[in-house]
Formats: sequence, C-alpha cells, structure tokens
Amino acid sequence: MKKGFYIGAFVMSACLLTGCGSKVLECSRNNDYSEEMKMNQTIKTTFKKDKITKLSMDMDVKLNETFIEYRDELKASIEEEFSNLKDTKGIEYATKDTEDGFKFNLDADINKLDDNAKDQLDLVNTEQSYEDAKAEFESEGYTCK
Repeated sequence: MKKGFYIGAFVMSACLLTGCGSKVLECSRNNDYSEEMKMNQTIKTTFKKDKITKLSMDMDVKLNETFIEYRDELKASIEEEFSNLKDTKGIEYATKDTEDGFKFNLDADINKLDDNAKDQLDLVNTEQSYEDAKAEFESEGYTCK
C-alpha cells in the first residue's frame, strides 16, 4: 500500500515539475533567399488542453562574405519589426551576432499577454488545437515534428 502511495506521489511530482498534459509543436523552415543570405526559422508552440500557452521563435540568419557588411542593417530591420513589443509583459526577445550573421530569439508567455500584444504577434486564435496549428504551419511551408 505504501509503495503505491509513493509511486503515485512520484508521478504527481514529476507531472508538476515537467508540465504533464502539455504538448510542444516544433516547426521549422529554411529560407534560402539567395547565395548571399539564408535563414532558418524554428517555432516551438506549447499547448495545454488545446490552448497555446507559450511560443518561442528562433531565427538563424547566415550571410556570405559579400552581405556580412549589411548585418547591422538586417538586424535593425528585424528589431524594428518587434520594437513595439519591447516592454510588453510576457515577451522577451534578443538578437546576437554570430561569425557569419546573427540570431534572433523571441519568447512569449501567452497567458501574460494582453490582446494588443497577441494581435501584434498575429496570435488571434490561441485556442487552436495542436493538429490545426500543425496543419496551418505546414501550409505555410514549415516542416513540423
């Protein structure tokens, strides 16, 4: 009897610590705009009971020798696109230079966002199911796993 209690307590603790009941959809897309610029984009969407709770977007932009001099301009362009979300509760984003380009990361805790922030991130339907979101990403050229 005690053994069953301890196993149950362990499973319950593990669920609380790891987020039992949540699913993560990871989708990626490679955009090879030209020989000069390539971009890999990965979006991780966390669902709990068919509701989006978290979103993480990573972009890895690679520039060849000719375009590396435009890195700061390209970075500024992406940062400008998200600048209106700079001090928004529930959103963090950053850019980081790499040897051959830069990386951009945005993390959003959907439960902390107001409607305006959700609209700016194009998150009009956060109660979309895992399967519906996967189909939508795949229709936009992403590969999901």
